[in-house]
Amino acid sequence: MKHCIDYSMNMVEINDYLIAAKHLPKYIQDNSTNKKIHNLVEVNKSKNNLKKTLEEIERNIIIGEIKSSRGNFSRAAKNLNISRQNLQYRLKVLNILEHEY
Repeated sequence: MKHCIDYSMNMVEINDYLIAAKHLPKYIQDNSTNKKIHNLVEVNKSKNNLKKTLEEIERNIIIGEIKSSRGNFSRAAKNLNISRQNLQYRLKVLNILEHEY
C-alpha cells in the first residue's frame, strides 16, 4: 500500500490537485477487484499536510477493504498484501473504530 501511495505521489503532475486512478500503478488499474480503490484515492486539495493526507488515503483503503471482506481481517490483510498483525496495528495507529467498517 505504501508503494502504491508513493508511486501515485510521484506520478501526480504539478497542476494536479487530486490523486486519480490514472496515477495508480498499472497493476492496480488493471485489477478489477481493486476498482473500488480508485474512488477512495481522492485527495482534498485544501489540505496542505502530506502526512495527514496519506493517513486519510490509507484509512479509506483499509476501511474499504475490510468492508469488502465483510469484516474478515485475514482476508482483508491478504488482499492488502500485509500481515493480519500489521492490519491490526494500522487500525490502532489510524484510530479506525469498529463502527467505521
